[in-house]
Amino acid sequence: MVGSALYSPIQKHIDSVNGNLPGVFHYTSVEGAFGILKSGRLWMTERAHLNDRAEIEFGIIIAEELCRKMLKKEDADNFRKYADSVANNFRFYSASFSFRDPNFTCSDHDSTHWNQYADEGRGLALGFSNRAFDFTALKSFISDNTGLLFGHEAGLFFCPMTYGCGIKDIIGEILDIYIRDKFDDIKMLVTHVYWVSSMFKHENYSNEKEFRIFLHAKVDKITKSTCHAVRQRGSEMVSYLDVPIPNWGTTTPTWPIYRICLGPATDRRVESLLYEFYKSRGISMPHICRAGIS
Repeated sequence: MVGSALYSPIQKHIDSVNGNLPGVFHYTSVEGAFGILKSGRLWMTERAHLNDRAEIEFGIIIAEELCRKMLKKEDADNFRKYADSVANNFRFYSASFSFRDPNFTCSDHDSTHWNQYADEGRGLALGFSNRAFDFTALKSFISDNTGLLFGHEAGLFFCPMTYGCGIKDIIGEILDIYIRDKFDDIKMLVTHVYWVSSMFKHENYSNEKEFRIFLHAKVDKITKSTCHAVRQRGSEMVSYLDVPIPNWGTTTPTWPIYRICLGPATDRRVESLLYEFYKSRGISMPHICRAGIS
């Protein structure tokens, strides 16, 4: 489906927002940060368990409204039914970052990130350079370990989130193409709406400046793959993908983490633990700072 006419408005949007990727930060607990540093791997969490999981409905609701105006009543009625079917038969996995100007200071981090994603300010923010985002390498790893056929059974995307109402224009373009080219596959339409919905959030969240890696994949294949795992978090069982960070085995100056920010409430002993970690591996220490709250 990637490469079909319906996908062209999505690709146009991705091209318009990607540009030159600045440094991006992953907010996590101290335990999570050291897990990443020691393993060179990231967890892509299934959307049902994300802190901001409700945003996917933002695009679905807009699409439903447009379908009522632009499609036959039967097709519009089927849209929600097939949206539920896609939700049941596909899974969305995501790893989120916050993108910042390379010249930012630690005081530029805001309280939302620390509170929601980094143990209420007691965690860390790991600053990744663009060497950590090798699209081809990650796509090959997922394909090799799942057997998924990209473009039909899966889609993998890297892009900054967009905040506001632009999603309505893109879904409108997709529907225009659906009607113009006489498509007759509501499931395909729903899949494209899900994809583009994963690239947008309400403008109230614009301070997050989120950069997202996300995978949309058939559940029967992804859950049987070697990179799929489940962990317990409180009363929930959380599904996630354990994937390698490209270029992790390289040494300074190409080591993909260039900055580490301690949260405003992070234990001061954590900085010493970071020095010990880098020294034991013979890697130059990245810049370390402590965040204020803006």
